[in-house]
Amino acid sequence: MSATSPFASTIIRVGLDPEALAAAGVTAAQVAGIIDAVLASDAAVNGDLAAADEDYRDAKGEVDRLTRLVRSGTGSAEDVTALAAARSDLATAEAAQAAAMDALHSAGVAVLSGSVQTALTTIGASRDTKLPVEYLAVSGTRDDWLSLRRALQHEKVAGKTGEDVAAEIATQLATFRARAAVATARANLDARLAAVHTALEDALTE
Repeated sequence: MSATSPFASTIIRVGLDPEALAAAGVTAAQVAGIIDAVLASDAAVNGDLAAADEDYRDAKGEVDRLTRLVRSGTGSAEDVTALAAARSDLATAEAAQAAAMDALHSAGVAVLSGSVQTALTTIGASRDTKLPVEYLAVSGTRDDWLSLRRALQHEKVAGKTGEDVAAEIATQLATFRARAAVATARANLDARLAAVHTALEDALTE
């Protein structure tokens, strides 16, 4: 299996990418077992995610088509009714996608300890923030992440311009980085990421 195969992208989609694994405390020696567990799962064997993705594409295409038709003013009453049904089909497909990804994720993490599973769940819950993964080792609200993003941006700009980081920003970042879970995740990344990345590539090319 090539590291560029669809399954490689699936591993990323379900939150088992190298950064998340390393930050959560997974070792390189555990990676092959995770991949084997995912591949052996019913969701993988049955192709649940691929089927859900196909249903999603079909439903999304129909929603888009009918939406354009209705918005143009040329749609009939039947088209309006069909659009409501298509939106329902799309929601069903999205739910099936989420269920398939959850099943694949659960199969992979089942071979790990409870604390590592918890860390991966916490990280995965906020990956859509696009913040550095170590910061996601703790739970946060939307406002928390917005505040952190602004602080990191301020720090980045200050570094480029040679200016001092504002005292309150420096304190905010230092306090956040000193949180036990964040500090541990950062240390795990420094110590394990390269080896976990290599192990994942090896497992995907076997």
